[in-house]
Amino acid sequence: MKLRPRIALVSCLAALASVAVTGTLLLAQSRADAAGELRSRMQLLAQNRAFALSDALAVATRELTRLSQMAELDLGDNDLRPEATLLAHAHRNSTLFNIGLQIEDAQGRCLWSEPAQPGCPGRSFADEPWFQEGRRARG
Repeated sequence: MKLRPRIALVSCLAALASVAVTGTLLLAQSRADAAGELRSRMQLLAQNRAFALSDALAVATRELTRLSQMAELDLGDNDLRPEATLLAHAHRNSTLFNIGLQIEDAQGRCLWSEPAQPGCPGRSFADEPWFQEGRRARG
């Protein structure tokens, strides 16, 4: 084989190798950029949902606070009928409390639930983390 065809063949092989390496690097960079973009979008979506959840919890907290301060609520009078009526009304007419509501005493015993749950009367929630946290947060 003469020198010119060898030089041409080596040049073609070098060009082919450089195109292959460049293509591989570009594909890897494109994949990394796409993954980074996907992570950013997912993070924004998660933040958006977290803000929405925070807003929903704030609304529910305000509504529970409002309900707890109503004149009908007097757990010391040993008459749960007004509280039960209020719970039933709040449960029926609320998108916030459509699953149900319960009244617990200071020791964590369930006094009433709406809708009625067979295990509620007398069941203790005192050991539940959410009840203990609520007791600590109450001050």
